[in-house]
Amino acid sequence: MSRKLLRLVPIMLIVVVVLGALPASTSARESITVTWFIGLGTGGQPAQLEAEQKVVDDFNASQDAIKLEIIVAENSVAPDTLSTLIASGQAPDIVGPVGGDGANRFYGSWLDLQPLVDS
Repeated sequence: MSRKLLRLVPIMLIVVVVLGALPASTSARESITVTWFIGLGTGGQPAQLEAEQKVVDDFNASQDAIKLEIIVAENSVAPDTLSTLIASGQAPDIVGPVGGDGANRFYGSWLDLQPLVDS
């Protein structure tokens, strides 16, 4: 298995956990949009974006209740972009892949997903 694919596995797991925790019942006309912020560490390289977009396309094609959208920020501006989204009340639902610096910069802002994983 390639290194970049191995790096995407934890992100895919987080996507599945977050999406699995959403309410199962939505009307035929309602659709939930889940945003995935990429660029805070790694994930913004063309080959990575191609793999991440495939995850999004495959997920969106598999059902109609949830629409997964990607927000990509260049690594050099990603911290400021994410800070702005959080401050404006438009924080993304998923952030990743995240490097150590990015995770530490937003210490205390992350939702603990362990209870969802355990359930």
